[in-house]
Amino acid sequence: MDSKDTDPRQDEPQEVPAQLGNIFAEANMILPGVLSLLGLQVISTLNDVFLKQLGPVEHGLHLAAFILLAVGLALVVTPAAYHRQTAPYGIPANFARLATIYATLGLVPLMLAVSIDLYIITSLITKSVAISVILSGSLLAVFVGLWLVFPQVVAARRRAQGAEGPRDDKAAPRQPR
Repeated sequence: MDSKDTDPRQDEPQEVPAQLGNIFAEANMILPGVLSLLGLQVISTLNDVFLKQLGPVEHGLHLAAFILLAVGLALVVTPAAYHRQTAPYGIPANFARLATIYATLGLVPLMLAVSIDLYIITSLITKSVAISVILSGSLLAVFVGLWLVFPQVVAARRRAQGAEGPRDDKAAPRQPR
């Protein structure tokens, strides 16, 4: 294994083929959910509730959510398409980094689309813009926290530990609090 294939901040450095397997496995976990949401978006437009009870603003929001889901899907699938076309028999240089960027970027439109859909559903049920905004905004905050902030906090901690060198837990036992 080449030193350029490892990240000293990771718990266990991975060989490039293992990285590739993980990248595609992660995309395969996301894809069924996104495709299901896209299908539900299309089907809902044929529903009488959608046609009769939602106003033009909600119809516009629904369209925006559909477009955001499609963009999120495109971003999540891009690494696989890129790999198949640029290096079908190998692994392109910096592919793991590229796939990470696209997967992370793909989360943004997905979280926005689901939050918009929650706004539409909540406004339909409660007839309250305030409740709809609070709930959809709260869901968006949860997504941002779990999908963007939390991973960055963990990565920053790993970088800090990597800068300090390996920790020897046996040398200094923890004191009970």
